[in-house]
Amino acid sequence: MAFRKPIVIDTGELEQLQSGDGIEMGGFQIPASIGTAGQRLAVPAAGTELEWAAEGDGPTGATGATGPDGATGATGPTGATGPTGATGPAGDLSWKESVTCRATGNIDLSNGLEAGDVVDGVTLVAGDTVACFDQTTPAQDGVYVAVASGAASRADDWATSDTAAGWVVFITEGTTHADKAYVVTNDDGSDVLGTDGLTVAQLANEGPTGATGPTGATGPTGATGPTGPTGLDDIEMTNETGAAFVICEAAYTQGDGEIGKAKADAAGTAEVLGLAIEGIDSASAGDIKMDGVLTATTGQWDAVAGTTDGLTPGDVYYLSAATAGALTATAPTITGQFVVRVGRGISTTQMDLMVAAPILL
Repeated sequence: MAFRKPIVIDTGELEQLQSGDGIEMGGFQIPASIGTAGQRLAVPAAGTELEWAAEGDGPTGATGATGPDGATGATGPTGATGPTGATGPAGDLSWKESVTCRATGNIDLSNGLEAGDVVDGVTLVAGDTVACFDQTTPAQDGVYVAVASGAASRADDWATSDTAAGWVVFITEGTTHADKAYVVTNDDGSDVLGTDGLTVAQLANEGPTGATGPTGATGPTGATGPTGPTGLDDIEMTNETGAAFVICEAAYTQGDGEIGKAKADAAGTAEVLGLAIEGIDSASAGDIKMDGVLTATTGQWDAVAGTTDGLTPGDVYYLSAATAGALTATAPTITGQFVVRVGRGISTTQMDLMVAAPILL
């Protein structure tokens, strides 16, 4: 009995055969007579026997597996932060008359600035000026004049409806605010006295920040002055200016036991030691008052302070930037000069010396 050996091929080797065709595979001849017309040689799966099947009846291939989802693309980098805008230039500053003291809180303007009231450690006298920048009613902010009794009114140079942006005021006395300058930082249009509250900031001794300029050459270090006698208001010094001192002129220390005439236009001459108590000839010794009250005639004060009929009580006097040794009731305002408070008039013939450190404009 003859056996027919099955012919096995892989699916990838399969050729479509029509009945009547012949094929040779692995040494075996498949005769053309195998199969009937309209049939094809097919293999259902790899490694199975070849079979004849009716045309069109072959099994449908399996659907390929769905490919994996593509990986999510990486998030793009965050854009760089834009540069910070340049700081706008400092506005113009306007120095106002110095005031006696600054209130440390709200003041009842109806009776809180009367003679005898105490503001920041200062006992007020009529005519003293007080900066009130912390009022609970902001529209009341400004500078007021103390009165003998009753309600205080605004100082003439801080009048209602004035615009105060860029104004600078120097405080002469007080436990907290003495020898400090404050600038009004309100924007233009929101700085109307009697309408808007005022925002102020302390002005540093270096003056307002402006555009950065080139670094200037370092000036020479001034000579160290002699140590004054403890507890004394006066000191004896030698005049080395080449010209005589007159009474009331301002002096600065220029050497060991030596003085020159002070002037507010340079750092080396702006540090006031005190005022001459008497006339001092060139190369001669004389006394300088450093603290306390200096008394002179109205004519002597007029010659040094540029006043008429003596000092004005309540006015603050500064070192002049125009004339060596001289005083002025108007603080310097030019950049590069120094504001140096010397004292305050308490009568037409007396000045209470309150010498302060120079403030560079």
